[in-house]
Amino acid sequence: MARHGESKSQKRISVETARFLKRKENVWTIRTKPGPHRRGYAIPLGFVCRDMLQAGKTMFEVKKVLNQMGIEVNGVARKDTQFAVGLFDVVEAKAVGKKFRVVFDKKGRLALNEMDAKSPLEKVSKVLFKKAVKGGLIQLTTSEGFVFRDKKTVFSPNDSLKISVPGKKILGGLKFEEGNMVYFIGGTKIGETGKIKSIAPGTRKRPVLVEVEVEGTVFQTTGNNLMVIGEKSAAVDLGKTVPLAEGVVE
Repeated sequence: MARHGESKSQKRISVETARFLKRKENVWTIRTKPGPHRRGYAIPLGFVCRDMLQAGKTMFEVKKVLNQMGIEVNGVARKDTQFAVGLFDVVEAKAVGKKFRVVFDKKGRLALNEMDAKSPLEKVSKVLFKKAVKGGLIQLTTSEGFVFRDKKTVFSPNDSLKISVPGKKILGGLKFEEGNMVYFIGGTKIGETGKIKSIAPGTRKRPVLVEVEVEGTVFQTTGNNLMVIGEKSAAVDLGKTVPLAEGVVE
């Protein structure tokens, strides 16, 4: 059978929880295309521009802005309203000279923090897999699908890499070890930062258990809920909270 093209719309009631959205205000919303981020960690660029940046009142106006190369994601101009924008991406509005870092709020929804306009285009990505490949190389795969191969590496799963964008070059690494700063990407403390106090190695039946200090209180969680983002402080500019646009659900 012939392909009829992918659906560009999605019912609001079924959208991922990562989106600021009034689910019952209308029936339909824009769908996120598959991309570098997992579904629960991404929102479509059209939604970011119209509902969060207010770059246009309608999707027609947003498309005009995108076609004029007005919005860059991680240093690359994007025109597709369905392009997946996710955690720690840098969204730059060229017309007003502002940069925003995509982060989680305390309810697990993706929000925009305004960065210093002079901050370099860098991001942190978590190492998910490590394996040996042809040619005697070691391959690292990160949470956003970045793949790096080298003859040797000191990094392992749960460590993080500091990466320049759009060049995708490793600028440094952040070890998953006691004393380092972590960001909650899951669990009840999602969107908060803390410091690793202790790590209990996992087994085949039990994941890695980590004690994290958040504002003087120690919590226990699994390694899957954490991403290392720095040593004494964050290795990249996380930005400052931006007030919600009018009409966006709290």
